[in-house]
Amino acid sequence: VFHVRWVMSYLRGPLTRGQIRQLMRPKLEAAEGGAGSASAPAVPEATPAAPGAGAPATAADGGGRPPVPGSVRQVFLPAARPRQGVALVYLPAVLRVADVYISEPKFGLEGSYRAVEVTRIGANSQEVDWDLSVRLHRGLGGAGDRPQEPCAFAELPGVALEADNFERWGDAFVDRLYREGAFELLKSPSLGKVSRPGEAERDFRARLAGAAREERDRRVEALREKYGKRLERLYAQLERAEGHLEEQRAQASAAKMKGAINIGSSILGVLFGGGRRKITSTKVSRGSASASRAMKEARDVRVAEDKLEGVRAKVAEMEVELRGEIDAARASIDPATEPLATVRVKTLKRNITLETCGIAWLPHYRKGELELSPA
Repeated sequence: VFHVRWVMSYLRGPLTRGQIRQLMRPKLEAAEGGAGSASAPAVPEATPAAPGAGAPATAADGGGRPPVPGSVRQVFLPAARPRQGVALVYLPAVLRVADVYISEPKFGLEGSYRAVEVTRIGANSQEVDWDLSVRLHRGLGGAGDRPQEPCAFAELPGVALEADNFERWGDAFVDRLYREGAFELLKSPSLGKVSRPGEAERDFRARLAGAAREERDRRVEALREKYGKRLERLYAQLERAEGHLEEQRAQASAAKMKGAINIGSSILGVLFGGGRRKITSTKVSRGSASASRAMKEARDVRVAEDKLEGVRAKVAEMEVELRGEIDAARASIDPATEPLATVRVKTLKRNITLETCGIAWLPHYRKGELELSPA
């Protein structure tokens, strides 16, 4: 006899409706068997399988659509391999959807992604085994709020008949996303860009291709601007050297012509002077000076030619250097083969918003009398 007001009770708490139904099932079946009724047995627990997975589930004949709490959302996933005229059997799963916002100024990253997860639950499940959860990276594409007819439904376990459980499961999903919320994203070392959350590597590399073209164009333009002023100075030197060479060639030609005229006049004076005139020293010195001037002008022409060739060599060398750097800049960015780095980004719990916690009906086809396979 206890003489205190409060005592500890070792009895189990109130039974849920699912547990009551499970306890009453043998008596109901016995009563129906005694009455001669041959109702179809309910679908027993199936092997958890993700949509499209190859593992078959076992089930008996499916029944009608089971009742669901009014506040719980239901979603019917489409069949990946639809068959005309073949009835589907829908198996229940917990659907959890959350929107995750990420902001990381260091990587220039700001955006959100949607986390979608389904977890199979069997008819006799007392609790959900979250280790069987499957993440749907492509979301709920093609899912609707109506089943594909004709169809049957597996029995809904008791844990899925209480709306409070869905609220608890949704909160647990948000907590897990926060705890495991260190996202591993891909980063391009050459471009400094980071992949979006949930973005596949193939899609990220395809997005990098456009950024790579823009970066290559920017680098090539910077190189052209860098070398442009230097090439302009060399082109100006080349133009001056060519002009100077033409001037020296003209002076050399004039000096040769003048020397030839002086020498010719001296010779004509000797030949046609009747022998009375003699070549004076003045005429001899004048011819010698003309010859010396012509030789000097010829040397100036050779100097001008050497200078012009030197400027041309500098121009050609700089143009080759520019082409080499442009080719190197274009080859340095190849998003198709570039090794990608990995960065970790963590989100805040306040940036995780639960969008849905409900039931996803997974389509299956009957493979045998007691066996189902994912549709």
